[in-house]
Amino acid sequence: MKNFSIQIAVVLLVGLLCLPAVPSADQAQYFYDELGRLVGVVDGSGQDFPLATVK
Repeated sequence: MKNFSIQIAVVLLVGLLCLPAVPSADQAQYFYDELGRLVGVVDGSGQDFPLATVK
């Protein structure tokens, strides 16, 4: 019986190790002008999203 408990524990441990890791949230950087207005965003992959400016 003790052998069976060890086998179950090993199977559960291996199963947990095979689960994919929880993905982390994508980080973004926000850029503001000197008046505090949002002027651009760069996402976690480095893609730039410039915002339209009003003239």
